[in-house]
Amino acid sequence: MGPERDSPAPAYVTLLAGSAAWSASPAPKSGASDPNFRYGHQDELEFWMQGHSVKDIAKRLKRSERTVHDWLHGKRKVPWWVPEILRLQHYEYQDRLRQMGFEPLKTRLAIATVVILTFPTPASPANAPITPLQKTIESNQTSAR
Repeated sequence: MGPERDSPAPAYVTLLAGSAAWSASPAPKSGASDPNFRYGHQDELEFWMQGHSVKDIAKRLKRSERTVHDWLHGKRKVPWWVPEILRLQHYEYQDRLRQMGFEPLKTRLAIATVVILTFPTPASPANAPITPLQKTIESNQTSAR
């Protein structure tokens, strides 16, 4: 006969190490100790998605676009492993580039300066002086009959 339970919670039966006796233990409580109940942060997901489309991220995570869309808009909680996988993929990509000899682009943060060029406005054609080329065209038009 098995041990009697005081609570209606399900009991998990485990084999004790080094003995043939079975014991019943209460179900584990949900919380941080169980990875199935941990969740990632939506902000962290958005950070690691920078520059990538929802379609690209869905393909990389082998999830539907709708699921990724729901994670981004807070309709579903983000699983704990999603930001971790995106982070690891990013670092693997950077390491691969380093191994192939590509240097990362150095981003310089500075205040942007601009030089504004001003060009003179062209004179209107009505006020333009008559050039010798225009005089010859006018003289040829009057003599032709």
